[in-house]
Amino acid sequence: MQKKYQTNTIKTGNEILSVDQSDGVVNCSYKNIETGEEFKTSSKYLLACDGANSTIRKLNNVKLKSLDADETWMVVDGYTKSKFDCFTDIDAIQYCNPSRPTTIIQGVDDCFRFEIAFMPGDTVDEIQKEEVFRKYIDQWIGDNEVEFSRTAVYSFHAADAVKWQNENIFLLGDAAHQMPPFMGQGMNSGCRDAENILWKINGVLNGLYSPKILDTYQSERRPHVARITRGAIKMGGIINAKSKFKAFIRNALLRTQSYLRGKENIFPVLNGNRLGPGVHKMPKIKNVSIERYYFNEINVRLHDGRIMSTDYVLEKNFGIILNNFEGNKNISEDNLELLKKHNFKIINVTHNYNHSNYEGYIACEETHKDLQIYCKKFGCSGVILRPDKYIFDLFNFDKSDSLETIINNVLFNIREKIEFN
Repeated sequence: MQKKYQTNTIKTGNEILSVDQSDGVVNCSYKNIETGEEFKTSSKYLLACDGANSTIRKLNNVKLKSLDADETWMVVDGYTKSKFDCFTDIDAIQYCNPSRPTTIIQGVDDCFRFEIAFMPGDTVDEIQKEEVFRKYIDQWIGDNEVEFSRTAVYSFHAADAVKWQNENIFLLGDAAHQMPPFMGQGMNSGCRDAENILWKINGVLNGLYSPKILDTYQSERRPHVARITRGAIKMGGIINAKSKFKAFIRNALLRTQSYLRGKENIFPVLNGNRLGPGVHKMPKIKNVSIERYYFNEINVRLHDGRIMSTDYVLEKNFGIILNNFEGNKNISEDNLELLKKHNFKIINVTHNYNHSNYEGYIACEETHKDLQIYCKKFGCSGVILRPDKYIFDLFNFDKSDSLETIINNVLFNIREKIEFN
């Protein structure tokens, strides 16, 4: 099956047979599973998003290191005509019952999922019988009318590929790393991998950056994923206490920690998680909130009255957000040429809609006071954002500074980390 889009073609029902690299080109052969017909293709880069059993990872002889966190659970998916009573204020529950740990998730369109821990004495066939698994979940279903659509017994793992890059081949998602599902970060981490490598490859192909920037994919993403994986394993250990003694110790420790440190600090990994070394100047800060490293979009009102998020305004470009800059807004011709080449965006959150000679300058107002609160919290008056919306750096400007001065400082800052051509 083949689907064509403006920028790509998606082919399903094929399997890859071989991969090799020569003179900076990746060559692949693949086979149509239904017809057996074989094809060859080549590209500058190959992104291996082919899952935990990645064929591309194996063809490149990249080993997968187990982190010894294997567990077996059963999934029960289905539909209900009305929400379960337990989902009045929340949409997910981790039931830490030592006799049978269970996860309950409310999905969209009245679908639901139960994840039921596999216990000693269980068998794959027996636990999937409705008369067996119903007794573990009936307390949550109550009087609701339900229809079960799927059951499956699966084992999840925690693992890490020993390297994520082999020249122009990159491993993403489960091909590069696997983690327990308890924090719901597996697919999110794969999406972050894609966001990270795509803007860099795009910039290299368009002559904006040196190819050396691609080496920062693994150096940035691997430590970030590793911390989340450790957090997921830790959370799994809390949920999966399968003896009353372990559950007693767990509960006592959690109550003590909650009393001493506050509930919000029970899982520090849920706080800000810095990227590893790479294209940024972010310091390591203990227990800092997530927006210190990843900028949460804010809504702004443009001059024509439209309300947009900063993500949409910036698009997939480098940019800065200024908190009430009121100085001279003219930019030199040399800088104008470079900024245009990068489609660099300048958002100035201000009540003054005066224009700049740069078309990528956007004056706007906040719909709330999010940026003011952010700048006060972190002691800054401007933010440098990467195309993937991770923060490159925070900075301050003086009232006497011109926009030209700010841009010169920002470009100098960026060039300390990458060749910004």
